[in-house]
Amino acid sequence: MTQPRQDGDAESSWQQPPFVPEQESAQAATGEVVVPGQFAGQGLEPAEERRPPSVLESTINVVNGVLWPVLIGLAIFSIGNWWLNIFIAIVASSLLGGIATELKRRRKYLPPPDRKYLPPAQDDLR
Repeated sequence: MTQPRQDGDAESSWQQPPFVPEQESAQAATGEVVVPGQFAGQGLEPAEERRPPSVLESTINVVNGVLWPVLIGLAIFSIGNWWLNIFIAIVASSLLGGIATELKRRRKYLPPPDRKYLPPAQDDLR
């Protein structure tokens, strides 16, 4: 809100408008709480159970992850030729990435592992 000054200056000064609390118009929501990914009235659906990665797949992913930093570090410290190290990193990363993707694809279509669940205890009062 701007008003002209009392001293007749051409500039105006700003004053904060008075605060008047608004009437609360919104009503509180009532009813059942719905979690994201859940439909009203239904329980949560369990995620698709898949097998964990094998030791070979995990090892290939780790080697693929550290390959570039190791070969660039070797090139910086003048161990091997710069271009040869980059070429080896490109080829090895492509091969290891393809192998890891193929292992993941095969694991996806394997049947889920058999899980043995313990029956609930008899003194469970739920």
